[in-house]
Amino acid sequence: MSARANLQGLVVATVVGIVSGVYIWKPLLEQQKLDREFKGKHGEEASKILNDATTKTATKSPENADGKGQS
Repeated sequence: MSARANLQGLVVATVVGIVSGVYIWKPLLEQQKLDREFKGKHGEEASKILNDATTKTATKSPENADGKGQS
């Protein structure tokens, strides 16, 4: 292979890596920023609210997705 082909492969791999990294990490970093701002404004109460919301979301399953729990 020529040096030019190697360089093209490197450029393509770099672009794919950067684009996929932005696609994966940007939403997570934006959510983290919003969480920090919310906690900064609302203090300790915000931590409780966010933890409760996270726990409720994580424990939902298809059987109790309506939020009513088990019967």
